Amino acid sequence: MEPVEWYYARGNQQIGPVSPQELKRLAMSGQLQPHDLVWRTGMTGWTAASNVRGLFEGEPAEAPKSPPPEPAPQPSTPVSPVKRKAAHLFDAVLDFYRPVFNERFISATNRVLQACGSWGLMAAVLLYIVLTVMLAVQDKISEALFSGAIVVFALLALQYLTGKFCKLLEDLSRTLPGRLSSAMLPDCVAVAAKTLGVILLLTAIAAAVQSGLYDLIPAGAAALLVFSYLAILAMNPAALNISIGGEQSPGEEALGIATFGVQLLLRAAPAAFGFGVLSGVVLLVIAGGQILLAGNDYAALTPAKMTLLAGRYSLYLSSLAPLATYLGFVCFALLLNLCEGILVLRTPPADRPTEKKPDQP
Repeated sequence: MEPVEWYYARGNQQIGPVSPQELKRLAMSGQLQPHDLVWRTGMTGWTAASNVRGLFEGEPAEAPKSPPPEPAPQPSTPVSPVKRKAAHLFDAVLDFYRPVFNERFISATNRVLQACGSWGLMAAVLLYIVLTVMLAVQDKISEALFSGAIVVFALLALQYLTGKFCKLLEDLSRTLPGRLSSAMLPDCVAVAAKTLGVILLLTAIAAAVQSGLYDLIPAGAAALLVFSYLAILAMNPAALNISIGGEQSPGEEALGIATFGVQLLLRAAPAAFGFGVLSGVVLLVIAGGQILLAGNDYAALTPAKMTLLAGRYSLYLSSLAPLATYLGFVCFALLLNLCEGILVLRTPPADRPTEKKPDQP
């Protein structure tokens, strides 16, 4: 049985497909209003969301038995999803895993990774305090206590700021819809991201074996996890508020591609934060083991110091990822408004969208 998929109209733009659960969530959160138009396979035309039984109550959303007597002006009816025949092995793999790693999986994983990053930073603070004291005692350098105090306060500040920016990025992602004419680009990005993650992990392992710096392996593992999550996001455009299908001008397609890329960054930044912090914590634990094994051998403390430095930078860079992504989004939003203004100016007056009326999207 084909899964039920809904489309809805917002601001003269058709968005979808989305699952019944996602449509229900949009309605309950106020992002879908009763006068907005919705459509699903099997319906003869678009209808107001208020006509869908159970959408604004506690029951699952079901299509009305018959269309309303006076339907509102309709946007273009979306093409019903058609099962494609996998032309390549990667297409078959994507089609197999897409229902498994769906929107619900992405939302749950995003929450878990944010929690891991936030609590991981607190654990890193405690670990760094212990390691700094151990290093100062064994290395007979009291200055390490002052530098360690600076790092601890910096990590505490980043823990607070990152939690705020991760929530802000999630809200911004919901307010940035986009459209692509086909799913070719998301599928290619998914395959490329997964391939790059595997390459980075194998490269880190090879470099660690050749140089003896086995601290590179946690960094390679974190890179694999981040790019794997990026691949999961790419093969689920609906989770990125990106709709697929419909004819577009070259300018509109370019904006859709740019929006898709920005949505990937908005949703991947919290994942990079979580995975990076976990990698940093692992490096701090390794550094602690190296300090204990070094004993009174000052020369043996050098690898421990390098590992401690690598863990510190992993914590810094992963914690700054949400902030850097937010600043990039601000620049993109300004550029997007400029490009949309240019497209409107180049559109003939007769084809320009009219102002929104109460009875139409």
